[in-house]
Amino acid sequence: MLALVLLASACEPNVQGRWEAETPSDLEGEPIARGDFAERSECGVGTPTGEGLARLIRTPFLQNVTADAATVLWVGDAVAEVDLVVETPEGEVVAVVPAEPDPGAALEEGLQLRARAEGLDAGETYCWHLRDGAGPLTAPAGLETAPVDMDAPVRFAVWGDSGTGGIDQVQLQAQMDTVDFDLALHVGDLAYPTATREALQDYVFDIYPALFAQVPFFPVPGNHDYSADDAAPFREAFELPVIDDPASGERWYAFDWGSVHFVAMDTEALNEDQLAWLERDLEAHQDAPWIVVYGHHPPYSSGHHGSSSRMRELTETFERHGVDLVFTGHDHHYERTVDLNGVTYVVTGGGGAGTRSASRSEWTARTEVVAHFVMVEATRDRMSMHAIDATGNEFDRAVFHAQR
Repeated sequence: MLALVLLASACEPNVQGRWEAETPSDLEGEPIARGDFAERSECGVGTPTGEGLARLIRTPFLQNVTADAATVLWVGDAVAEVDLVVETPEGEVVAVVPAEPDPGAALEEGLQLRARAEGLDAGETYCWHLRDGAGPLTAPAGLETAPVDMDAPVRFAVWGDSGTGGIDQVQLQAQMDTVDFDLALHVGDLAYPTATREALQDYVFDIYPALFAQVPFFPVPGNHDYSADDAAPFREAFELPVIDDPASGERWYAFDWGSVHFVAMDTEALNEDQLAWLERDLEAHQDAPWIVVYGHHPPYSSGHHGSSSRMRELTETFERHGVDLVFTGHDHHYERTVDLNGVTYVVTGGGGAGTRSASRSEWTARTEVVAHFVMVEATRDRMSMHAIDATGNEFDRAVFHAQR
């Protein structure tokens, strides 16, 4: 009986891991600015109000924000008379977009709806809300379009292996409100043990409603996301950037935000189509000041699962095309490599599903078994990376200088 209990527990995520990291006194560079950023603009956080309290099953969230457009997705009771209203912070209406059903979603409860505002200006802050014929369904929330100015600062957060609804995830979410960022990346395993529609609602959308209303979220799937109907619930829940590869089906994609070119990989589907697209995309963007790749399985890891041999085969491709940073998860710890032929690899799998033991390897610059997320700030010439644990302690820092 004891053996059966131990076997069963080994299959469940350890949702309370280590919270506090050991911090060396010789961290490179300056610490990241901290404050209270739960409300990330003067607009508000988009809380449902009025009829929205009854009509909205999943609160609205930003998707696929670009330099001139932004999508808002939500799950509601009906499409009738619902509009997305986009205004300047001074109250000038710039867009009113009627809601439409999302053709890629087939939910068991409610209707997934979308509205995409276009014709926006790059690098600007807008306030948005939903309304129906009776009035507002949400309070205003802020959105910021992507800059095209290469000198504009870019701030993004990265985490993975998060979705359990456990105390690690909740504690980290509170720490995310202490730093300011423009967009969020997730390296996979959004919900445990299986990323069903119900689990995504409980362990993703119900955890980050204010954040998702103000900051666009760009995830990639992990193995626990694939365990639910070949990741169909994941793909229907999000509207990810459209690329010139019909084979992707929202499994892999790329986008630009100021000086950074982001490449999102589906490491569960490393097929010929994706690898051919990866070569084309990196070739086309190798002059970008910064290239950041992210996916689920790590090419370098000293943790429970270890290094992915298939991803390791791609490191030559990353080096040849000037990739600067590669973020992954899968192993539930933090690990930053030394510079490996111009590329730094970071495992950031401590996003909420507990932690697992890890050691050090010949490539390791820093490893820490701790719940955490990563913040990155980039300008055209300089990028700084900051790892923050579940107590708010910044325990690792690295500074990079552009080579292009």
